[in-house]
Amino acid sequence: MGFRICFLGAKASPAQVLNAFGLSAEQLCSEMPQEEWWVAQIKSSGWTVLWSEEETFGQTKLAEIEAFSEDHDICLCEINETTMWSSATFWRGGTELWRVTHAGDGDDIFQIEATGDLPDTYELRRSALFNEQRGETGVDFVFEIPVELIEELIGFRYDSYLEASEVDQFHCLNAPVKQSLLRRLFG
Repeated sequence: MGFRICFLGAKASPAQVLNAFGLSAEQLCSEMPQEEWWVAQIKSSGWTVLWSEEETFGQTKLAEIEAFSEDHDICLCEINETTMWSSATFWRGGTELWRVTHAGDGDDIFQIEATGDLPDTYELRRSALFNEQRGETGVDFVFEIPVELIEELIGFRYDSYLEASEVDQFHCLNAPVKQSLLRRLFG
């Protein structure tokens, strides 16, 4: 087992994020929800995190991400620990500015794809984690590159626990209802 999730970070309020992605808050939560969808604004960075328990959520919302990024910086982090796959993207002005993806389930543990105008710290992180990888077997350090870039940007890491005092308020969400194949085909 392991995390198989997606989360968005946006320089916007939780209400704006929910509205942009067609989601609604179910209730306020006194602490960080576990294995549920949630949204909260991080006080120290001002970024709002939209947590999805569905790893493909971001890929199904690319049109919304592009539109929302016209007025708000937005990033997307996708994680699948079962295949050691991680991806981070950053959008601004309706355009994806950079993307970093690692697929650790193949033959090349050093596999990394990076495109766009990468953050200044990308090469430093890449070099440090490649050096760690060279000295270790059985651990996928390269997986951390996209994860650390997002953490640096928004002040949140997918496998960390946020205390209630670190956010404005946790809002538990109504997860989108998945439509059956027949309903998607025939309406």
